[in-house]
Amino acid sequence: MQQGHRGTDWNDYRTTNGAEATTQAIMTGVRSCQAQALASELHREEQHSATQGHDLQEERQAQAHEDEEVEIALVEREQEHEQSLSLGR
Repeated sequence: MQQGHRGTDWNDYRTTNGAEATTQAIMTGVRSCQAQALASELHREEQHSATQGHDLQEERQAQAHEDEEVEIALVEREQEHEQSLSLGR
């Protein structure tokens, strides 16, 4: 169907089905387009949220690993300090 024929097609539809049915058909098409656009936007937002959640999880894991390394280093220093105190006696 070529763009130039659309008006004629709607005129034929209106002639066959009446103005009210034509208006309803057009509004149904408009609502369908709006629903598709909304679904697409929600899908993009969902993907963005998933990416952010994944990045946050990786950041938390990295921080937990760093915290664990600091704790291990502190325990090792404390043990070295205790050993040096016991050798000094």
